[in-house]
Amino acid sequence: MSNRIVIDPVTRIEGHLRIEAVVENGVVKDAFSAGTMVRGIEKILKGRDPRDAWAFTERVCGVCTTVHALASCRCVEDALGITVPKNAELVRNLMFCAQYVQDHVVHFYHLHALDWVDVVSMLKADPVATSKLAQSLSPWPKSNPGHFAAVQQRLKKFVESGQLGIFANGYWGNKAYKLPPEVNLLAVSHYLDALEWQKEIVKIHTIFGGKNPHPNYLVGGVPCSFNLEEVNAINTERLDFVGSLIKDAIEFVEQVYIPDLLAIASFYKDWGAIGGGLQNYLAYGDLPTRGYNDPSSFLLPRGAILDRNLNEIHEVNGKDLNEIKEYISHSWYQYGGGDGVGLHPFKGETEFNYTGPKPPYEHLDVEGKYSWLKTPRWKDHAMEVGPLSRMLVAYAKGNTDVKELTLAMLSIFKAGGLGSGGFNFDAKLRRPSIDAEDLFHAHIGGMDAYALAFKMARRILTDGRLGKFVAARYASFDDGFGRQIEKRKIGFKELEKIAQELGEPTPKSGKQEYLENLLNTFLHG
Repeated sequence: MSNRIVIDPVTRIEGHLRIEAVVENGVVKDAFSAGTMVRGIEKILKGRDPRDAWAFTERVCGVCTTVHALASCRCVEDALGITVPKNAELVRNLMFCAQYVQDHVVHFYHLHALDWVDVVSMLKADPVATSKLAQSLSPWPKSNPGHFAAVQQRLKKFVESGQLGIFANGYWGNKAYKLPPEVNLLAVSHYLDALEWQKEIVKIHTIFGGKNPHPNYLVGGVPCSFNLEEVNAINTERLDFVGSLIKDAIEFVEQVYIPDLLAIASFYKDWGAIGGGLQNYLAYGDLPTRGYNDPSSFLLPRGAILDRNLNEIHEVNGKDLNEIKEYISHSWYQYGGGDGVGLHPFKGETEFNYTGPKPPYEHLDVEGKYSWLKTPRWKDHAMEVGPLSRMLVAYAKGNTDVKELTLAMLSIFKAGGLGSGGFNFDAKLRRPSIDAEDLFHAHIGGMDAYALAFKMARRILTDGRLGKFVAARYASFDDGFGRQIEKRKIGFKELEKIAQELGEPTPKSGKQEYLENLLNTFLHG
């Protein structure tokens, strides 16, 4: 027997979303998602100055703020053939990354974690045991028993009053929750820590963009000037503050967010077998280092994956009218050429055509039009976009950082997740080596490692190929102005003059692959 379950609205997202799921014998057989709020940004922008478009598009969302403004500026710059200055590119990347990190933390703790963390269960936790667990995972300073006891008492007052505030309407005590009380207490404590931290990282937006949410942007650059001595410009003091905010963000992510993510995920590994998504992944890429029109310079690469085939990355061209298309056969719009055709966003039309039931209603007609969301396709494939897609494309394209992190995460999950005495992200000393046997093995291992290193170094020196390569690579420092630079007889003014005379340098390969293979012949030969 089938039953249709309606979830309306879906909470903890930006916008209005409705889900109608068909359930048979406790299994979801089909599901339909409907956007129930019309926006019409395209209509709002008509007739306005293109340089102001970013200010309107940015208001699409107050959670993922900045990114819509950045995309809008890039569109106008592309149309006008503008390449932003290098400093502007760096500032935009910093603002993008600040949003990227803050959004992941907010999503995990404040929009997602309460599906996995039983807030009421943490009242049964032992603060001392929680403290020992926390200190085994990272050196985060708020990990003493007194801190966890205070958090526990704070939440206890909420529970006893019957007014759970932000924790109301949860399914507390449901058997689907799997975390022990101590892990629940740890997660709730960090939930509150994240609330405080997330308002700090976005100060990067206020420094470069004037405010948050919805910082200011500028077509052709950024809305701030740099002068290290000027009070009203981006000066040394403000850059130092940005640096401290980034340092604090790295500390929070490495000592709180990642350990929590892995610790909680290790209790819910069976959920990884539920669903599966579209099996197609699309990433436009971002974080340009040589301008947005050079995708090869992106730190997050561009590409598409079909049918989970990581051995083949398809090139993506957003300007190709045959690649990206938006369909409206199930959307409350109408196209001049008929509802069955797909249009590239360049050629897009936004003509409202609501044919749905008059509210309130029980169900939507999912065989017809039932949503204000259009249906985008890449080469007529339904594609998943977002964080997972970015990482999969980066992995498949050989991004070293992503590959190494993937292998590390795989090892952690194979080991059953994080736990006392388990993996460590900050290389702190977890326990002293107090037994004579421990010290003996440590010294023997150290001596063996040094002995092997000396043997390899001797082989490399005797062979001579690495030495010759290095000598040839830096031969320009043996005479001329190169030697003068090395002897510190040339300053920045002289270097500027030389650079202007010589012009742009010719790119030259660093021969990394050759050097890695050469080193491997000594290590494994």
